[in-house]
Amino acid sequence: MAAALRHVTKISSLSPKEIAGVLRLAIEMKARPRDYWDALKRKTLLMLFEKPSLRTRVSLEAGMTSLGGHGIAYMTGDSPIGEKETYEDTGAVLSRMADAVTARVKSRDQIEGLAAWSTIPIINALDDLAHPMQMLADLQTIAEHKRGGDVDSLKGVSLAFSGDCQNNVTYDLMRAGALCGLATQLFHNAALTAGRLAEQRRSHGTFEAMARCFAEHGLKAAVLGAQYRVGVIALWTGILGVAEPFRR
Repeated sequence: MAAALRHVTKISSLSPKEIAGVLRLAIEMKARPRDYWDALKRKTLLMLFEKPSLRTRVSLEAGMTSLGGHGIAYMTGDSPIGEKETYEDTGAVLSRMADAVTARVKSRDQIEGLAAWSTIPIINALDDLAHPMQMLADLQTIAEHKRGGDVDSLKGVSLAFSGDCQNNVTYDLMRAGALCGLATQLFHNAALTAGRLAEQRRSHGTFEAMARCFAEHGLKAAVLGAQYRVGVIALWTGILGVAEPFRR
């Protein structure tokens, strides 16, 4: 019996058990890559990029090659996607040519369009509301460096995020923290409204007992204090419109 079709549009597309399973497999593959040299033999991954990418494209292509498969990077800037044909049509067409699709696009509507008529997995490589691949990479890094590779002990880790809180990374950090039991602290500037934060809380109220997702002002509070085991500092690009690194 064939497995049911699944798409990963945000980190909460996966259950806590599934996230732990992915992390265990990733750590195992990293430790013993030769055991997986043909795990994706004769499989093709189509990578759609509306936004520029270096690390995502290279890591996906290299990963597919090292697993015996093939990755095709397709830049949408010169394509008819979204103009002469819809994202729904594109998802249906690609289903006949590839085994899975990753998509780095600008909006959630595009991800949902691809998934609507697709018969192969659609994996969100970034849109305006989520960044699940980044979350899995972050959780793996935390497990490896803070928990000795034990993915079951992520619960209780304190994570402090300071930066633009109205973006895909923040939203999925909140979801990931709630799912995996991290105490997620968000430190932001005044542009993050109480309404936006409340909206995110309502969306994941089921997990409220598993994580503390709240916001405060001030970078100093985020990076000081022995209680924080993991710190993430972002650029204020979404608020200011330009990259403005923090001054130490």
